[in-house]
Amino acid sequence: MNRKLSLTRCLGLLVASLAAPAWAASISLPYGVQQFNTNTNNVAAAYPEFTVTGASSSSLVQGGVLKLGNTTTLKVTPNPMPAGKITVDFDGGNANTSTQVNLAVGNNNVIFHPGHDPGGPAQGAFRVEGPGGIPNNQAMSFLPLINTMYHVHVELGASGANTVTISDPSNASNVYSNSWNNAGARGDIGFVWGFGVGMYDNLSITGVPEPTSIALMASMACVFVKLNRSKKG
Repeated sequence: MNRKLSLTRCLGLLVASLAAPAWAASISLPYGVQQFNTNTNNVAAAYPEFTVTGASSSSLVQGGVLKLGNTTTLKVTPNPMPAGKITVDFDGGNANTSTQVNLAVGNNNVIFHPGHDPGGPAQGAFRVEGPGGIPNNQAMSFLPLINTMYHVHVELGASGANTVTISDPSNASNVYSNSWNNAGARGDIGFVWGFGVGMYDNLSITGVPEPTSIALMASMACVFVKLNRSKKG
């Protein structure tokens, strides 16, 4: 009886472990540029810094581009979290019309939809989901196309003042910017599947020290220079 219970428990633990996310180690900043140069059908194994959840077998790296399939998320965890501003840069697109490019930042998701509602009141359908976000779809100043990569630049302020700029590398006049307020956006950072095939590349994350920290480092550098000069006579 005990042996049967032990076997049942072991099988249960095995199933649970297979279904569990592949938790990864935290990253230090600056991170990247992650260019996804290793093509693979096993993203979690090839890129162990990411926490992978969902149907990871439906995602791959092909031609140097991360392609997210059904229900998959890939995130990294900055540690330590910088006291100052955090900047996130990446290139993103989607292979299907009206499906998402979806960046997770803490408890927010920054989203736009290539090919959606051309010239209409929700062109590109930009929104920020989560606390302090922009819940209703906003018309972008240009229409992102499917199967095209756009550059996304996000700044997460120390006090929760956050901005996002989406630009078209092939047309400098195609730029869209917006902002939201939420200190909770400072957390895990990564990509979320939002239907279709999300495409991501060239991820970088940078932490900027607070001005007081910069001033402290500068004063310490001055002290070091003075000490070094005094030793030289």
